[in-house]
This record gives sequence, C-alpha cells and structure tokens, in this order.
Amino acid sequence: MARLDHGELVVDGLDYDYPGARTALRSVSLRARAGELTAIVGASGSGKSTLLACLGGLLTPKAGSIRLLDGSASRPHRSAIVTQGAPLFDRLTVWENVATAWGTPRRALRDHALDVLAGFDVAEIADAFPRAISFGQRQRVAIAGSVASDSRVLLADEPTGGLDPENSTRVGLALRTAAASSRIVIAVTHDESIAALAHRVLRLHAGVLTERGTA
Repeated sequence: MARLDHGELVVDGLDYDYPGARTALRSVSLRARAGELTAIVGASGSGKSTLLACLGGLLTPKAGSIRLLDGSASRPHRSAIVTQGAPLFDRLTVWENVATAWGTPRRALRDHALDVLAGFDVAEIADAFPRAISFGQRQRVAIAGSVASDSRVLLADEPTGGLDPENSTRVGLALRTAAASSRIVIAVTHDESIAALAHRVLRLHAGVLTERGTA
C-alpha cells in the first residue's frame, strides 16, 4: 500500500442550495486528518450525501472552500468514492478489479493486488467474479481498490447500507485499515457501528454540522 506521511482536508464555510431555495448545507466547516476515520452521522435528508458530493467534486458549493493541506501547502486532491452497492467491473475478477488502479490488469500485477486484498481479509476471493461474492465482500473489495489507487482522500457514502451487523463491522474495520495507510477517510452514515469505530464523529442536522465526539 502506498503511504502518505501527512495531510488534512480542511472545509471552511460550505453552503449548498438546491433549486427551489432549499438549503442543504449551511456554513459547514470541518478538518479531517490523514490516518483517521471521520464519521459524519445524521438522519436521511440531513445533507450527508450532499456534503460528500461536494467533498468529492461532484457538486459545486454556493460558498466556502475545500482544501487539502499537505504540510504547509494547499493543493488539489483526488478522491475515491465508495457508495452503496460498490460498483465493480463484472467481467473482471476481484484481483483484476483492484489492479485497474495501476492500469490494464496484467498477470504480473496479481501478487501486488493480493497483498492489498489481504489487508482487507478478502484475498481468498481474488479469483472470483463480483457476481459470486457477497455484498459485504464487494464493499471491502471497493475499499481495497481505492487504497490501491493514488487517491489521497477516500469518501464512503452509506457503505454499510443493507448489511447485517457482522458485515457492517467488517466494512468499518476496512475503512480504519484504509485510514491506517495515512489516507483521509470520511464516511457519511446512519450506522452507529461505523461511528463506534471512527476516530472522530460529527453530526449533521438540517445542513448544520456539529462535533459529536472523539472515539
């Protein structure tokens, strides 16, 4: 796994309005550090997915800034987004899906992909196709693929939606493993098992973000 020595995602005064003047985010500010899993919890409609889309560059906020601080410098960043359902390439095996992070999958990359998969306890399904693995395994493979890439920020949108408690915990541990490679990992979730595993927990309510606590 590639390691990043430091980094911090700094969000200042983020506002986002949907058409019709509905305010989704109001003056949202946060700091998420490399090496930590930051969980943002809240009910449906609280603005969690909107915030994640802004952080990932899928939506442009009305006001505010999003910066990646690397040492004393501020620079653009690449984000990987893991969503419910963890879309994978159905015609590629698990290890080939991970190897796409380095270009066209080649047999020479298999051992490297296996090393990454082992970190998420899914190396044993390396030669399986996505249709043959469980939903929880798909989520962990998707997280492994994001770590194999050079993305500095991993964003997870309800990564445990539809999972039972055991698999939810496994996915939460996978997110912590991703953070341990010195990446910035942010998960928006309504799942308290993810919050319990997070280093820092923030709560979003009606577009307003507050600190809930630190694990």
